[in-house]
Amino acid sequence: MLEPLLEHLSCLSRAEFYQELAAWRDTVEVGLHRYNADEQKRGETENDVDSDDESEEGDFSSLDPSDAMETVKLMDELENYVPALDGRTDDDNESESEENVPPTQISALQGDIRPSPPPPSNADLDKNGCDADVNNN
Repeated sequence: MLEPLLEHLSCLSRAEFYQELAAWRDTVEVGLHRYNADEQKRGETENDVDSDDESEEGDFSSLDPSDAMETVKLMDELENYVPALDGRTDDDNESESEENVPPTQISALQGDIRPSPPPPSNADLDKNGCDADVNNN
């Protein structure tokens, strides 16, 4: 239980080492004071059911050094984690993925745009023009 802590402390710079060491010392002192206070409460009110519940709450708030080291390791791993993007940025990935995804529904804009019939040819215009002249006469 103490070896991972010593290994962690040995990897720190001198200033970080003393800061971490002071934090651990304070943590241990707080834990010892809580433990002693809980022991005194248990001795004074051994038969009282309510005091047992309070002392159990105190046990949950104490810090286990092995759990703390696991947390420190996880934090170090997360700080050093760099996702592999294969040389791409997030912007590149978004635009590429959006281009490859076909639309699943017709959007309102696409629904309003209807294909228009092709423009009439000159022959059709001449034919319609003649028909109009015949109808007008």
